[in-house]
Amino acid sequence: MAFDYLTGSLEDFLKSPTAATATQVPTVAANPSTTGWFDKVNSGLGNALGLYAQYEQVRAFKNANGTGQKELLETVQTPAPNTMYTYASPSEQLKQKMAQGLQVGTGTLFAVVGGVALLYWLSRRK
Repeated sequence: MAFDYLTGSLEDFLKSPTAATATQVPTVAANPSTTGWFDKVNSGLGNALGLYAQYEQVRAFKNANGTGQKELLETVQTPAPNTMYTYASPSEQLKQKMAQGLQVGTGTLFAVVGGVALLYWLSRRK
């Protein structure tokens, strides 16, 4: 019989044959958050978190003993043979950003000048 921590005394604990190993697990009533679909979602999230923890443990182990660095140095990475993509040169990217900035600045200037003109017109109306 397991020792009852709530009502037992120290003497009963010391006389108990399974004092150090046995614990009393309470009976828990059904909880609405552990029934139905929520339980399945919770289980799925728990499994995903467990897999992520295993992945992080492997990474930490590789980093701890240098295998990760060795693997990184020895891995040969080749570019994909797909030539459908065209990449903009840095000067083209700068031209595009400058054109966008010019558009924003011009729009802001027109808005400010238009606002001032509207306020001037409204103040001169009789």
